[in-house]
Amino acid sequence: MAANVHLTPELEAFARACVDGGKFNNVSEVVRAGLRLLQDAEERR
Repeated sequence: MAANVHLTPELEAFARACVDGGKFNNVSEVVRAGLRLLQDAEERR
């Protein structure tokens, strides 16, 4: 499923820095990683 996500300028800059730093291949991977962390936190509640 594809979705468009609008990020604040600060979050976009952070996501791009993660990509530029070599931790991720693209911004989509950064968003997916963040959503997985949120999902894990919710499941622990």
